[in-house]
Amino acid sequence: NPNVIYLGTGSDGVRSNVSTGRGVYRSTDAGRTWAHMGLRETGQIGEPGWYEEVRLSPDGQKLAVTRSDERTTSGDIWIQDLTRDTAARFAFGSSDDSNGVWSPDGKRIAYFSCCEGAATAQVMATLRVKEVNDSGKGQTPLGPGFQVPNDWSPDGRFIVFSQSNGGNTKPNLWMLSTAGGQP
Repeated sequence: NPNVIYLGTGSDGVRSNVSTGRGVYRSTDAGRTWAHMGLRETGQIGEPGWYEEVRLSPDGQKLAVTRSDERTTSGDIWIQDLTRDTAARFAFGSSDDSNGVWSPDGKRIAYFSCCEGAATAQVMATLRVKEVNDSGKGQTPLGPGFQVPNDWSPDGRFIVFSQSNGGNTKPNLWMLSTAGGQP
């Protein structure tokens, strides 16, 4: 419906540390009138940066977010604790880590990791699964390939992911059993 418009007032500006947005508004008459929809008392979360692929944890207390280096565009996954206003790197290093997706119980994150020490991206790109408190890179339940996690099944038994064979091919959707085995 072209008459329905949503507007977020945000806080991305020079004075966002003292002047925050005032929430989200909705118009159902192409912008002639507006109604406040919520988020009046919101503000900036964390420090400014290049944030992508933001996922809220199942308990609503944390974010898994890809934060990219603006010079290299290589990403790391950070966990932002919303209750403590702290952030910690979750997946990082010389690889490009992105697309973090929380398990339904909030104990694991599936993510895409690409190109660490690889002669070609196709060789070392892979889907990984890691416990939230694990300091390593996690497990690689599949062989190398462009496998990007999209979601978990509500019961945590499957990870839905897309896989591309490179080039201009369209990705296919797959389901991976978290109990092991191939998709």
